[in-house]
Amino acid sequence: QCHDYSKLLTLDNAKEIPEIGYFNDRYRNIVKGIGSLPQQTENGFVLGNQNFASGFKFVFSGSVTNLTYPSLFVFPSQSVNYLECHDNCALFDTIKESMNLIDDDIVLKYLDLFNKTLLLSVGVCFIHAGQEIGFSKKNHHNTYNEGDEFNNFDYDLLDERFDKATLMRNLILHRKNRPIYKIDNALEIKDVVT
Repeated sequence: QCHDYSKLLTLDNAKEIPEIGYFNDRYRNIVKGIGSLPQQTENGFVLGNQNFASGFKFVFSGSVTNLTYPSLFVFPSQSVNYLECHDNCALFDTIKESMNLIDDDIVLKYLDLFNKTLLLSVGVCFIHAGQEIGFSKKNHHNTYNEGDEFNNFDYDLLDERFDKATLMRNLILHRKNRPIYKIDNALEIKDVVT
């Protein structure tokens, strides 16, 4: 059976179907890094890779302006920005492994920086349960079928790191009270993001 892939609902066709939102893997790769294993093949901008500086401006502003790359979307609301999902390692594990960090306090500082970046970026934020508190999946790559040992939400960890959940709550409230996050027009975004 032959398929015409040019007509499928994919990120590459996002401009053709502007009423749909898309997981923006370019956001993930530029901000966090390229690679899906705990050891990134290339760290992203937040982990210090300056090669992604221009790309960061592009994804930070909703991937709708021709800054470094051609725009991916017609509207910023099409860009579902994410750093962690059910597949790939948890953000906490990725930071720890890709930076060769032993001290969890340093990993958690990076985690805060990642979460701030996500919540301050233009577009729709996708936050995986446990990402805000540094939940670890013990370096397992894809745990969708691994059960509670790897996927159960750890409420004890939430109590221990409640300041992380509070930070996320405050960032979400910040987003709700700032007009820039309600703009759904590429030209206006270009004017207000510097």
